[in-house]
Amino acid sequence: MWFTRQRGYTTDYDGSASQYQLVAGYALSKRTMLYAEIDRSIYRGGLIGAQLVGLNAQSPTVARTQTGTTIGIRHTF
Repeated sequence: MWFTRQRGYTTDYDGSASQYQLVAGYALSKRTMLYAEIDRSIYRGGLIGAQLVGLNAQSPTVARTQTGTTIGIRHTF
């Protein structure tokens, strides 16, 4: 588990962001593993709406929070 905090300031905007991530793995065998990850982002001030600007030409969101999840299986050969 880890936590990051960002703070941004320009003459037009002042804001902050906090992100929390939790990652877990479970070995099924010597070469196969299940994994899961969940993250939560909280935006304040001028960073609201800046989350996706410039990324794959997506328009900005007006959400204060975002949640993402990932699950999968990893096998090494």
